[in-house]
Parts: sequence; structure tokens; C-alpha cells
Amino acid sequence: MTAARDEVAPLAAARERSRAQVAQYHQIREVLEKLRVRASSTDRSVSVELAAGGAIVDLKLTSQAMAKTPETLASTILEAIRSGLAEVAERTSAEVAPLTGRRVDVGAIAQGRLPSLSGATASEAAAPADSADPAAPASGTPGTPGGRFSPEEE
Repeated sequence: MTAARDEVAPLAAARERSRAQVAQYHQIREVLEKLRVRASSTDRSVSVELAAGGAIVDLKLTSQAMAKTPETLASTILEAIRSGLAEVAERTSAEVAPLTGRRVDVGAIAQGRLPSLSGATASEAAAPADSADPAAPASGTPGTPGGRFSPEEE
């Protein structure tokens, strides 16, 4: 009877840790789904709105922007995007760090590597990231390189 209890206790503890990680994951996703950043070029002729991971959700050009050469306009748009991406990374770290402490790679989250748990099978959640495409989101549980939580400190 003692041997059975000795085997069940670690499994119950692991199950509870897993449930806590999934709850934490959902908290992080909720924060990131609401994250929006607005940035402008230095001359204010271009403004962008970005979501978590740097997804561009809006782009506005003034008549001043439209008077630029194609090359200058492209450069101005990229300037606004780069500014927004820096702010997205900063805000992501600031908003997610209190939820995760040191256990989660917030840099990975800022780069948009936080996959959805809803439709992922256990094998998909455990699959390593495809190293052939560094821009592709990592699969697995959020957190460390490859999208996984760091092992808990004992």
C-alpha cells in the first residue's frame, strides 16, 4: 500500500504543476491579446499600431507621407514599425514578467512565440521548433527557447 502511495504522490504533484502552468499560460495569452502599441515616424507622417509579437494591425499615412518618394516612404514606414516593435518588446516584458517571474523566456514571447493550446494535441505541444525557419513560431509550451517552460527550481 505504501509503494502505491509513493507512486501516486509524484503523479498528483506533476498533474497540479501542469494545471498551474496551463492556467498561467492562459493568463499570459489574455494579457498579450489585449496588448496594443501605437508608434509614429519622427516626422509623424506614418503611424502604425502593433499587437503582441509585432503584428501590424493598422497603418496610417498622412498626405505628407504620400508626397515622399517611394524609397523615402518605405524607409519612413520601416522607421515607425521598428519603433513600434521596440515598444512591443518592452511592454511585453513589463506586462508578462509579473506573471511569470524568471521561469519564462519573455524574449520569446515578445517575438510572438506563444502558440495556442486550444486545438493542439499533446504531441504537437511537445514537438520541437522547426530550425529551418527561424521566423516560424515555436511549438510547445510557452517559456524557454523552443517555447517551453523552464524546469522548476527545486
